This record gives sequence, C-alpha cells and structure tokens, in this order.
Amino acid sequence: MTPNVLHGQPLIVRTHCEHLQAGSRILNDWGVRPIIIARTESDDRALSVVAAGLGFCLMPDSFGHEAVGFLRPEGVHLPRTLGLEWIKGASEGRIDAIIRDRLA
Repeated sequence: MTPNVLHGQPLIVRTHCEHLQAGSRILNDWGVRPIIIARTESDDRALSVVAAGLGFCLMPDSFGHEAVGFLRPEGVHLPRTLGLEWIKGASEGRIDAIIRDRLA
C-alpha cells in the first residue's frame, strides 16, 4: 500500500492520541490530505466507525477489532510511553517491589 491511496479518504481522528500531531505531520509529509469525518476520544468508537466501512483511523496496532485490518506503514516509528496506575494505599510497596524485580 502506498500512502497516496489515503488522499481524500475519510479519516476518523482519535482526539486523545499522544501522537496526533506526529501522525498529522506524517500524512502532511506524504502529501496525503484526508477528509476528517469524525473526532472521538473513544478508541472503541473509532474502531466501530472503521469497522462500519466509513473511513480509516491512525491508531496503535495493539488495538483490535475482528472486522478491522491493520497496516503498518514502512518507515514510521512512533514509540509509546506506558505507565502503571493503581489505587493509592497499601499496594504501593508491592507495586514498587514488582517494578524493581522486573527491571533488575
């Protein structure tokens, strides 16, 4: 697939995406000007709109939907930062220990 097939195609924008600006720059660098048809903070909603055949969406390949295929464009590398969240309290010491053990 060459990026130019996305030119003029409907795009669903994930507004909370940490790589929204980077993805926009990549499309711009490719000369691809999609037509934004929807904006959403919900990954599930974005996938549902794509699964309904209404457009494409830029999102991590770790998401999945049985009706949606994923393509990874060559030369695009957008690393993600992952973190852990938990309820504050007594579990903090255990979480710290787990992280120390895994990173050691």
